[in-house]
Amino acid sequence: MITARLLLKSCLVAALTLAVSAELSARGAHGGGRPSGAGRDGARNSGERAGAERREKAGEAREKARRNREDAREREASGSVESSTGKSATWNSRTEREPGKTDRTTTWTGSDGKTGTHTSTNTYDKSTGTGTHTGTTTLPDGRTVSSQGTFTKTDTGATYSGTRTGPSGNTQTVNGTMTKTDTGATVSRTVTGENGRTTTAEKTITKTDTGRTSNTIVTGPDGASATAQSTVTRDGATLTRTTDITRPDGTGVTRTSTGTVTSSK
Repeated sequence: MITARLLLKSCLVAALTLAVSAELSARGAHGGGRPSGAGRDGARNSGERAGAERREKAGEAREKARRNREDAREREASGSVESSTGKSATWNSRTEREPGKTDRTTTWTGSDGKTGTHTSTNTYDKSTGTGTHTGTTTLPDGRTVSSQGTFTKTDTGATYSGTRTGPSGNTQTVNGTMTKTDTGATVSRTVTGENGRTTTAEKTITKTDTGRTSNTIVTGPDGASATAQSTVTRDGATLTRTTDITRPDGTGVTRTSTGTVTSSK
């Protein structure tokens, strides 16, 4: 009797074991059936992380596109300049920017109808903190002045080293340093001619609520100095610059330039 009951119990255990095994096999064939609470939470967290990553990448792409739109733009401006000596001129400037590069062309026409142009290209590599400059000025009489050089970003500003070739073909070396300050910047430049004689320029730039001011002292090889005091104000799209120049002999001239941005995109 006991043997029969043990046999029956063994058969029931075996049947239950087979049923459970079959159920587990069926669930495995159908993807494991309904996931447990921990599984559902894990899947939900994984989905949330993936969504957050997608949103972050989309935000980075939008920010990059915004920066490229800001960098890749064109601007045109025109205006006039008058001096206290009665001379005047009109000018037009076009600037084209793209990431790492700026091209600018300026044309001016004097009151005598004669025209001159200046073109420049500046490049900058953000990853190395270095850039290049090339520029050419064509004077109304057809003679040219050219400049080229390189600059390097520093912790306090930037340095520049290059050359300048004058209308008669003489070449000068140019070295400069720009140092940022709490209120603006200071710029020092030394120009050395082929004969070794030097001219220095010291400029202080100060930011204001409406623009900036600057004071420049230029000292020639013989020690004589000239000064220039400039005030730049901006009101909307209109820019006004007034410069008072004092020559080494004490005589002076005032120049006022007014320009308006005519298009920007």
